[in-house]
Amino acid sequence: MTRRSRPRRLETSDLPFLIGRPTWAACLTFAVGLLLGAGAFAILWFLTDGLAADLHWYQLLFYTVAVTLFGMGAVIGLDRSFGFQLTLDIEGVRISGLFTRRLLTWQEITDIRFRRGRWYGSVDVYKVGHIAIHVDGSNNPRRHWSSLWFGYYDIPRLMKLSAKELTALLRHAKRRADAGWPDAAPRTRQKAG
Repeated sequence: MTRRSRPRRLETSDLPFLIGRPTWAACLTFAVGLLLGAGAFAILWFLTDGLAADLHWYQLLFYTVAVTLFGMGAVIGLDRSFGFQLTLDIEGVRISGLFTRRLLTWQEITDIRFRRGRWYGSVDVYKVGHIAIHVDGSNNPRRHWSSLWFGYYDIPRLMKLSAKELTALLRHAKRRADAGWPDAAPRTRQKAG
């Protein structure tokens, strides 16, 4: 499959439009997922090795929260590594990961926002931002565990298109879908009378 560049105007002939991740970004995300998973297993091994009997309740609570967060981070990291892609289609946005598949229909999407990481300061680095897609809850829950229940569906950093380009493309596709994909109907020529 040849890689298509971002179209200036998204037409139905461009659909389905696939946006994936660069190989290096998928490898990096996979490595982070493996490290978080190894951390979760190390803590669990520590707790199940009989050492948990000597811990206080607040230490057990801390380790339980750490295992949960490390485990969630591992699943999210592995899911967003190899094979992660967005598919823009007439129905909506398909988010396909290693473990999960989800269709966010154009009718249920209420907002698409570019979110820049606050810790990067005033440096405008395009690839490090991520995209938050808000839904109304009609087909998919409004809050998803992969975004830690913050109330949106997260498109991760480091996609093949920059986060600003991808946000503009998603907003453009949403406007076209709300208009009913005007170029989808076959056009008939009127004869001059």
